[in-house]
Amino acid sequence: HIDGPRDMLYQQLNVHLDTLTGAWGACERINSTPLPLVYVVHLRTFLLLYLILWQMEAAANHGWVALPTVFAASWGLLGIEAAAVECERPFKWRSNHLPL
Repeated sequence: HIDGPRDMLYQQLNVHLDTLTGAWGACERINSTPLPLVYVVHLRTFLLLYLILWQMEAAANHGWVALPTVFAASWGLLGIEAAAVECERPFKWRSNHLPL
């Protein structure tokens, strides 16, 4: 039973603390669950293989003039892959991560 405003305050505080600890636990689960190594190795291997073959095809069909464009696109795709690696562990003590 609730005896007064003080008990109601404690009850509301308890509900908020339960919500906070549940969210903290969810963040910890996200932070401690890395991508499977096989998945990461597979993606990186085929991305690099694709980019190398793409540059060879561009040089063979369009000459050296196509290589700067292909290089810029390759740099962009590798940047997306690097961003994915950073997003894999969102809670760290770096400037671009979320504080836990």
